[in-house]
Amino acid sequence: MIFFEQIGRFITKTVLVCLVLSLSFLTYCYFSMYVLGNDYVNVFGYTFFEVGSGSMSPTILSKDAIIVKIHDDYKINDIITFYYQDSVVTHRVVKVLDDKVVTKGDANNINDLSINRSGVIGKVVFIGRHAGIWKKVLTSPRVVLLVIITLLLLIVTFSYDSRLYKRFRMRRLSKKKIRNVKKEIRERNRKERERRKKRIARSKGEKS
Repeated sequence: MIFFEQIGRFITKTVLVCLVLSLSFLTYCYFSMYVLGNDYVNVFGYTFFEVGSGSMSPTILSKDAIIVKIHDDYKINDIITFYYQDSVVTHRVVKVLDDKVVTKGDANNINDLSINRSGVIGKVVFIGRHAGIWKKVLTSPRVVLLVIITLLLLIVTFSYDSRLYKRFRMRRLSKKKIRNVKKEIRERNRKERERRKKRIARSKGEKS
């Protein structure tokens, strides 16, 4: 019984820690994009985007999520994310010039117009199939609010469960103490009866 209680408490604490970390991350994403007005989130030098077209098919499909390492270290055949005509595009590098880069979508027949190196956000390091929905989830105010409410409810529940557990332990200890006292009384009564029997036996022996 105690083992399962400890497992339950460990799971609850683990979930609580995960929720706190998730809430911190969601709050940072929301603040970065909706308060500071940044175009993307910078998390330890990485950011993420949802792909909105199939220009990189079959390498990257529409609604895929990509993780981009923010830097300017890339070469031919790397897939990069960059600003292009007031939008963010992810294509493959086909030519690197002194101060410009030429890219092309794998599904396109012609190259893109060359872009300045300063317009490059970074290189794609991970592709998540059909995971683009998570970008909307992670930057949605409703999700942040839902996580906050869930976290508060979990904290209240955990605190309440802890009080119940302490009460349960105290009751168990009280019952155990009562049992021990009753056991001591029975043992004392038994010894008293044995001593009484011995005194009666001795008195009968003296009379005879």
